[in-house]
Amino acid sequence: SGLIMTDPDLFSWVLAPVAPREFEARFYQQSVCVVRRGEPSYYDRLLSLAHIDRILQTHRLHHPELVLVQANRDIPRTDYTDDQGIVKPETVAQFFGDGATLVFNHLHMRVPELATFCARLGSTLSSSLQANAYLTPGGSQGFKPHWDSHDVFVLQVEGSKRWTTYDAKIDLPLRGQQFDKETPGPAAGTFELSSGDMAYIPRGLIHSAESTEGPSLHLTVGLMAHTW
Repeated sequence: SGLIMTDPDLFSWVLAPVAPREFEARFYQQSVCVVRRGEPSYYDRLLSLAHIDRILQTHRLHHPELVLVQANRDIPRTDYTDDQGIVKPETVAQFFGDGATLVFNHLHMRVPELATFCARLGSTLSSSLQANAYLTPGGSQGFKPHWDSHDVFVLQVEGSKRWTTYDAKIDLPLRGQQFDKETPGPAAGTFELSSGDMAYIPRGLIHSAESTEGPSLHLTVGLMAHTW
């Protein structure tokens, strides 16, 4: 099981078959790294659609633990929460059917396997980590092109997503330098992730993603940059 690996082995498991030294030399905070494995069950030990369904149906989720987003419209939280900000699962399911993406923020606070994963990998990388999950219906896009102020590992759990990248506007931005609806410019590259695949995206690189014909579930593991 990957959850009882020593920390260096866990980092190798995330990157495999790319070696950690190759990743650090060629990709870390430099460029996108895409790993295609052809192993759909690779991340089953971390998360599954069954996990997500159980959390949605049995946990008392508050906004912004769960957020609904869709690239072509704004979805006010009051449309899917009650007066106390508690998420209404039936309403969420209706929005999902209409093309909305479900964003489970800080899911490592709810799923023990993800908590262990983030703690051990964070120890190896000397960084605090957070894990968000994105469940997107087929043929839908949750966010317009944007960049993040932290590096991310994208772990494709179920289904597939097509990603588009654009040139960075700011070199390795920090937390205070948030994306502000800049025009991304022409696409610089595209790639598709299927179940079991991984991509690393350095902070500041503008990107967007759209699910293919079926639902997509992926984890975004964010590496929070240290500042002094």
